[in-house]
Amino acid sequence: MKINIHEIPPQGVTLEETISGEILDVDRPDIEVDGPVRVKAQVQRKKDGVRIGLEIEAGIHITCGRCLDYIEKNITRQSEVFKPVKEDKVIDLIQIAREELVLGFPATALCREDCRGLCPVCGRNRNLRQCNCPEDSRVSQNIKIE
Repeated sequence: MKINIHEIPPQGVTLEETISGEILDVDRPDIEVDGPVRVKAQVQRKKDGVRIGLEIEAGIHITCGRCLDYIEKNITRQSEVFKPVKEDKVIDLIQIAREELVLGFPATALCREDCRGLCPVCGRNRNLRQCNCPEDSRVSQNIKIE
């Protein structure tokens, strides 16, 4: 999804493409793109650059920040990017979409609002089964009162 800035008509152009998540190469250990990514770009040439309005839709698998279960989420991101015209004659919209998609990733995610997380003593997922570890054991391990 590349566009030559000299081929952008005065009224602008809208490009839409569905691309593989693998092409974007944005997977992290805790997040992976699941399936195709829809990218829609409205590109307009301005006096001193190019304005790009982006809409990105993608499905992701993300790890819960408390219990480490995988969650499926859909991300929809809308943004506007301005690229100054320099010597670049071709703008790579895939690279811009990659950057905007990564910015749309949640910093942390929860599988549900009341996620109980992992037991800090035995590591069991407390959403699935309660363990018999004392609740305050993590506090007593970290604080020594004299």
